[in-house]
Amino acid sequence: MTSIPYAIDFPKAVREIRWLNDLQVAAMALILYDYSLTFDEELRFIWSNDWRAKPLISILFGLNRYLPIIAQCFNIYSHLNPNVSYDVSKFAIAYWLVGTSLGQLLVTDSIVWLCVCALYGNAKKVRYSLLALFLTSLGCALIILGLVGSHTKGTNNLAPGFKACYVYTPLKNLWTFWIPILIYETTTLILVSRKYYEYVTDVVHWNSPLLEVILKNTLLYLIIVFAIYIASSVLYSIPDPSISSLLDSMTIAMLSILGNRMLFNLREEGMRELSEASESEGTQLETLNFTSP
Repeated sequence: MTSIPYAIDFPKAVREIRWLNDLQVAAMALILYDYSLTFDEELRFIWSNDWRAKPLISILFGLNRYLPIIAQCFNIYSHLNPNVSYDVSKFAIAYWLVGTSLGQLLVTDSIVWLCVCALYGNAKKVRYSLLALFLTSLGCALIILGLVGSHTKGTNNLAPGFKACYVYTPLKNLWTFWIPILIYETTTLILVSRKYYEYVTDVVHWNSPLLEVILKNTLLYLIIVFAIYIASSVLYSIPDPSISSLLDSMTIAMLSILGNRMLFNLREEGMRELSEASESEGTQLETLNFTSP
């Protein structure tokens, strides 16, 4: 990032920077507020529930819970610090924001992938086909982001005495980043909607309350996230970099919160089923008559 080679609308740039900074702080506040509300659930359903028995779920939860907190701490530091250096600004915009955003997509959609596979009985055809589509969509999105981002330039010295991270080159076709992501989200939404239709029409009788929880939570998550992604793709179609990235921080926050709530509900229902099974087994043992040989 260097000094700006041509004149810009300074009041407009300052206004957009303030919007971005306000949303960065709001996203952090939302994450921490949800953290304070659900910390007891985290201890009860994740770390105190023999988490070593299911390390993958615990790892996904840990990443989904704490990656956004770490990401937002650095984002706020790099955007609100008036003495931020050139190298920090470049790292924050060119690498940190991109890497943590894609990382959050990877973690949260991995949770969704596990849920969709569970709804289809972990059928290999669904599992591996959806995994291939998932990885392909992320790869294509990363390539598009790299091609578009390679032509962008920015600065950390917007005007004498005013330092801030600011990208000043127009972003062309950045909205195409969301095409592969939306293809994957649409596919998962169709798969889950099909199961929900079977559920409400009694085409298939579900004997597991846990699967019902997975179905309802996954469907709700996909509907909300699909709406967020559509809104983000609309903003990404605007060449102004500051406007196009307005929802980035809030998107990361919402993905984290929704993913956490989904895992809490799954663990809670799983613990309830185990408790009921243990009680049922104990009742059966109490009714047995033992006689001496």
